[in-house]
Amino acid sequence: MRRSSPKLTSVNADIAQLEEHVQRDRLGAYEIALIYTGLREHTKAFAWLEKAIENHETGLLFVKVEPLLEPLRADPRFDQLLLRVGLADVHTGGQHAARKE
Repeated sequence: MRRSSPKLTSVNADIAQLEEHVQRDRLGAYEIALIYTGLREHTKAFAWLEKAIENHETGLLFVKVEPLLEPLRADPRFDQLLLRVGLADVHTGGQHAARKE
């Protein structure tokens, strides 16, 4: 069994505090999604992007061009997310233009 480093434990504690803030104030879900993307926890990142949609967060305006979300772009859930927020490219059948095939 792998032991957590003190640094990772601290990061997880910080994320837990941010999550509490989001639940209380309904702001910041988009930013937490960015953090989880950076930690390569894509399922959690998509869950927080969904919360950002529910909260009508303005950060979603940048979801299509945000460089920190690049690791999510190959996932089919990303195209679905773009459709939900109205940023899908209708000329590519929902696939965002930034994708390199």
